Amino acid sequence: MVGCTLEQFGGNAGVGNDNSEAFLRALDHLRQHGGGTLTVTAGVWETGLITIPSHGTLMIEKRQR
Repeated sequence: MVGCTLEQFGGNAGVGNDNSEAFLRALDHLRQHGGGTLTVTAGVWETGLITIPSHGTLMIEKRQR
């Protein structure tokens, strides 16, 4: 199992940034390695429908106040 961040796959937080491809690439990476954790840093991450693979975890970091 592996760990990765969305930025490693071209993700870019912010309104108007479509991160669908970055999510697909990152989740496919997890799938190819038998699972793992995809960490998404705090922010706005626009995407379409995503499917988390078996043995995959989506960790969304909490925004600091």
